Amino acid sequence: TDRPWKIVYMHRPPYSSGEHGSDTGLRAKLAPILAKHGVQLVLAGHDHDYERGQRQGLDYVVTGGGGAELRPLRCDPRRRKCKNQPQFFANEHHYLRLEILPQQLRICPRRPDGTPLEECQAVKLRKL
Repeated sequence: TDRPWKIVYMHRPPYSSGEHGSDTGLRAKLAPILAKHGVQLVLAGHDHDYERGQRQGLDYVVTGGGGAELRPLRCDPRRRKCKNQPQFFANEHHYLRLEILPQQLRICPRRPDGTPLEECQAVKLRKL
């Protein structure tokens, strides 16, 4: 497409620090295709948590806190450095509000009562 924003939504996350972890097989097959076509954001679920990060030039969010039992971070960063640690992780129920602007997209995670889980984060428009 020639549309400026390319957002992919899937169930299993190519990157995740949650209980299930990254789907490395999916990532190996899909990441090169996403990069080739200029995808700016990948949204996924599967792990019951909220996680935001950037890997291999791709912004990603795991948003699996819609009401089921929550699951913790796979490793404890207080004890040791986690491999592929996310930029932000929360073990709380939540939903996402996305604001799409001409040159940036804002990811605004909210608790069920509407309070911020973290401040809105900007994803800048990247062109091929």
